[in-house]
Amino acid sequence: MTKLTNSNHTPIIITLDQSYQTKPSLKILHNKILSEMSSFKVGNSLQEFTNNYNKVIRKNTIQVQKNKYVPKIWWSDLSQRLFRLRNAARKKYYQFPTIPNAELVKIADINLAEHVKEQKKKSFEALTKDISNPSNIKEMWCKINNLKKYQCEKKINNSWSSQDQNKYLAFITRTPINITTNQNSNTVACNSNDHDDMFKEFNYENFVHFLQTRNLKSAKGTDLISYKMLMQLREGGKRNLFKILEDIWITGIIPEKWREIKIIPILKKEKDKMDIYNYRPICLMSVLAKTVEGIIKVYVDKHINDKALVPERSYGFRKNRSTTLCINDLINLVYIKKEKKMYVMAGCIDVEKAYDSVDINITTLWKKLSLMTK
Repeated sequence: MTKLTNSNHTPIIITLDQSYQTKPSLKILHNKILSEMSSFKVGNSLQEFTNNYNKVIRKNTIQVQKNKYVPKIWWSDLSQRLFRLRNAARKKYYQFPTIPNAELVKIADINLAEHVKEQKKKSFEALTKDISNPSNIKEMWCKINNLKKYQCEKKINNSWSSQDQNKYLAFITRTPINITTNQNSNTVACNSNDHDDMFKEFNYENFVHFLQTRNLKSAKGTDLISYKMLMQLREGGKRNLFKILEDIWITGIIPEKWREIKIIPILKKEKDKMDIYNYRPICLMSVLAKTVEGIIKVYVDKHINDKALVPERSYGFRKNRSTTLCINDLINLVYIKKEKKMYVMAGCIDVEKAYDSVDINITTLWKKLSLMTK
């Protein structure tokens, strides 16, 4: 080997593993799923509903080619040429970091940036012209919807380690939940009259009303079921689904799938992205579970308002209440006191991580709710 190559290195043997296959990228055809929901068979149980839905998902899932780059519509041959000149100038500067080479990099960057800006401007003008004079309405709305995706902020690519993930999970679930119940029963005793009233509220009309008032663009849970899909069910399918949810509510047996929650950490505004405690956990729950909770919430809100269990001047997390009303109430109070020649003193307290400071032990919470209903 030394005689052939004048090198003392041992040969490097490279073998190609033919058995290795990259994981295919899958795409769910949501529009086809929505079109099939009108003829979807709900079944008589949640398990049957889930099995039928999974069949529809598998049927409308296709493989797509990964890393297939599609250039922008405004990208031209001149754009490609300026892009390569810029990269060549940078490469030359990295090899020979001199002042003339740095000037070449600066000129190449400016030329590419100005060209891209001009190309985007021309492309946008052409797009607005097409929208103003469309050949058909469908084509016009397709182009408008294509623009909407550029309105959102870019996502931050956070590559957390497994230790960071466990640390964050421990942070958001730091309070243990200990439920003491009767060994022979998993239900909690409640007033019979309140129980009957709650059953009256859990009816098909409230179920349909709840679905109609949902945001159809809400994120799906781990079961990939959305409000939009449920709204596409026919009348018979909706009634069968309600009967399934009603049986779950009556028996009190919660499906294990509903206990699976996907947590997405969202960075708080103007916070350090390297600190995991600056992320707000957003939980994506099952839409079916949220539907049951939503119907029950109607009764709970009605009961709280009828019994006046929440102070009148409590504005947080209440319907038709906002911080604007709170500010107006404060301003009116100040004016009234000043007209009476009285002094006004306001104490403003900003509790850091207020929600995280609350004891959310389920046993303590249930005792407080029981005292409120007496």
